[in-house]
Amino acid sequence: MKQLSEYRLPFTYNTHYAYGVGRIRALETRLLRRHDISRLVGAEDTDAFLRILGETDYGETVPSLSDPDHFEDFLSGHMASTLNLIVHLSKNPEVTDLLKMRSDYYNLKILLKGSISGRDMEFFLSPSGQVPPAVLLRAIRDEDVGHLPGYLRQTIQTIEGFSPSDEIEPQSLDVLVDKAMFSHFLSVVMKVGMMFLWGWLEREIDLLNIKTFVRLLWSQQAPELLKTNLCDGGSLAVEFYRMLQEEPLDGLPQRFGQTRYARLLDEGIASLQTKGSFARLEQLCDGFLITYLGRARLTTFGLEPLMAYVLIKEYEIKAIRTIFTCKWNHLPPESIQERLPDVYL
Repeated sequence: MKQLSEYRLPFTYNTHYAYGVGRIRALETRLLRRHDISRLVGAEDTDAFLRILGETDYGETVPSLSDPDHFEDFLSGHMASTLNLIVHLSKNPEVTDLLKMRSDYYNLKILLKGSISGRDMEFFLSPSGQVPPAVLLRAIRDEDVGHLPGYLRQTIQTIEGFSPSDEIEPQSLDVLVDKAMFSHFLSVVMKVGMMFLWGWLEREIDLLNIKTFVRLLWSQQAPELLKTNLCDGGSLAVEFYRMLQEEPLDGLPQRFGQTRYARLLDEGIASLQTKGSFARLEQLCDGFLITYLGRARLTTFGLEPLMAYVLIKEYEIKAIRTIFTCKWNHLPPESIQERLPDVYL
């Protein structure tokens, strides 16, 4: 996989998105702020949480939530509406379709794991993809993938010897699907020449590899799994991680000192060694990506603000889901805050 510096991606100044960007600028003012998140975190229980959420941009649909057990459907529906709006405003479906395909790849992971484990995983499927979950479910169940879109069919075919009885580790499935997804997305973004989206993908790959690498070092599994568990396409080549496989954890921040991830690793690894938890590292990685996506506000015209908005919306919904789940399980506010990106605190 080539690196970003090996391509000359054309800069485009596209005024065709003036209306779409105007709509997004208005919607950005309705995103949850730190004060909103703080109130949700401080809610006494799930009823209070839903009441506070009803005072935000989610208020139009919260009243229809008659049963808290349906909260995930509520969030999925809100995300699907956001995606549909972006697709409607977009004049480049080749790019915006990637947002829906993310859900397809996610659903594929879920169904492949369910097929191997024999568990019913339908509850976890997202309705936001290009392919209806029922269609993908039937294809996996019947082992008949011929009618699926090429990007899903090819991904399944790369999982060597796939069948319901195979003993494939869930993490290995995740990596195989992620590799296929990132390769697909990078090829599309390179073709259309969108530097901002390339930068997002590059950072997402880097952070996924960093989290995987730290987990492998922590569990002392690095040598045997490094060859297969890292994704190509980031700013840091896979070979970079292989050279560090004998490095002690507390030495990693210095070895990453010339990269944009040094501070993130310094804080994340310090917390891991102190608390034995990856929560801080996950928190920092999410915050890093959200901050990068926020740069799209500097773009006056173009597709970038539309794409950034829906990706930031994903993080917002993830935060809402996290808070609700913690409230449902009666966790204290400080435990909830540990699970949220710094940008929301």
